[in-house]
This record gives sequence, structure tokens and C-alpha cells, in this order.
Amino acid sequence: MFDLSSFIYLGIHGGSLAPGMADLVNLIVVFFEGLTSKPLGELFFALIPGVNSLPNIHPLIIHFPIVLFPTFFIVDVIGSLTKNKELRQMASGLLYLGAISSVLTVIAGFQAASNVPHGLEVHDILEKHKWYGLVVALLGLILSVWRFRARLFFCKEANVFHLISSALLCAVLTLGADLGGLMVYKFGIGVEAASSAGDSLLHEHGLDKK
Repeated sequence: MFDLSSFIYLGIHGGSLAPGMADLVNLIVVFFEGLTSKPLGELFFALIPGVNSLPNIHPLIIHFPIVLFPTFFIVDVIGSLTKNKELRQMASGLLYLGAISSVLTVIAGFQAASNVPHGLEVHDILEKHKWYGLVVALLGLILSVWRFRARLFFCKEANVFHLISSALLCAVLTLGADLGGLMVYKFGIGVEAASSAGDSLLHEHGLDKK
């Protein structure tokens, strides 16, 4: 069988490309050859191996409301200050998507809480994290319904209250995300801890561990 990776690898080292580029091209070729050798059922997990190792999908979808809600708030504030209708319509779409993703995230979060082992110390943090998530989802849904019914025809006072509520949503979202990060990075909840079997396993970017 014709070996594409060997052909390109030898051709590259003939001097036509720089060594760094040669290694990169060879790596890409080997990667795609590895994909073509896998059954269709394994191809998905080969492309995104992180998903295959997740105990639940909560960590995967939590980033959507974390991105969508603050972006909605920033765009909406700019649209309000500049009286730009197109920006405010864009903000509406971001809000709706954020509300939908937050509901899905809360559902996945409750499933994760029920099947991820944790101690008493983490349990209190987890309960606060769950309440923050519920408040975010509820606020997102309320603001979405209000905005959909108003069609951007807010009076001045209603618009100010809408923006304040949006800021509150982002603040609660930040508090909830902070507790989520605390559980993962300090207590290792839902994470398979790497065993420290010696200095040979340690790696620091830009430094060689002596």
C-alpha cells in the first residue's frame, strides 16, 4: 500500500521546507491517516477525545451561557447608548440563545451533581453553585419573555430596569462560574487526577524541570 506520510516526510526533508514546517506537515498527514484507519463509530471520539472522557456533558455546554449572556449585555448597552436598533436586535438573539443554553446547562448540572462523587465540604459549594445556576436560568427566561413581548419598545424607565436586571444576571453568572471553577481546580470534582509519579511527569511551559 502506498504510504503517503512516508512519501511526504522524505520529500520534506529533501530541503524544500523548514524543519519546523516539515514536522507540522508530517504531523497533519499522520493524523489524517490515523483517522482513515478508524471505524466510523470511533471517528467522532478520535476527533474530539475530550468529550469521550467527560463523566457528563455539563462542562461541555456551560461555556455557552458564560459567553452568550455577557456578550448580550455588552451589545445591548452599546445599542441602548447609541440608539442602534440593529445592535439591540442582535442582543435579543444572544439573550434567547443564552436562556436556552442556561436551561440545558442547569439540567445537565443536576444530572452531574447526582453522579459525581464529592465530600461534605464540596457539597455546600455545590448547593450554592446550583442555586446560582437556577437564578441565572430564571432571569434569562424572564428577560427573554419580556424582551420578546416588548419588541424593543421599552420606555426609558423600563429600559434602565432591563439593563440593571441584565447586569445582575451577569453578576450571578460570574459568582456561579467562580464556584464551579473552585470545585474543579481546587477539589478536582469530576476530574481524573494525574498521579505525580516523579519529576519526569512535570512540565512547565518555557522551562525544563530540573
